Amino acid sequence: MKITLDELIELEGCKNGVQRFVDQSRANNDEPVDVSTLVGGLNTYSDFSWLMRKKVSRKRVLRLVFACASIHAHLLEPHANTKQYAIIVKFLENPQSVDSWDRQKMTLVAETVRREIGTVTQGSPEEAVGCAAEAVYWAAQVSIVPSATRISKVLEAVVKAGSKEQVDKMLVEMFNEYE
Repeated sequence: MKITLDELIELEGCKNGVQRFVDQSRANNDEPVDVSTLVGGLNTYSDFSWLMRKKVSRKRVLRLVFACASIHAHLLEPHANTKQYAIIVKFLENPQSVDSWDRQKMTLVAETVRREIGTVTQGSPEEAVGCAAEAVYWAAQVSIVPSATRISKVLEAVVKAGSKEQVDKMLVEMFNEYE
């Protein structure tokens, strides 16, 4: 996917996001920039989430979100009963296969794990579990309303759990699909 500074301004990009784009790309107003080259640079996951909502299909955005949330979902298994964990896995593999009642139960499990983990040492195994729960929680929220803020929360939680390279790679692949 390529985008110009003029397009970002026309799409009403936030001032700080546009400035990060300019600082990183050094592009002129009408010079197209390959978005995938910006991943890992100055632009934030919030910037990319906003752009996804503007330029990428909902189906593709959801596929990215569920793939990211799946990275660390296995960490929740010891914190959920077998049925609860099965619902989480089923949801992340195929969100349409889970009814709204099961989605609510899954969200409650993720929220409970987040609360139980509480504040922990950065980089600890407990932090990764909390981040996995947060990613699953926000993935459930994205499936209802895929706002840029919710998408960003999934990406940031997975990165915080230690998978920045995987998330960046998935973003690059997704943006490259939209040439």
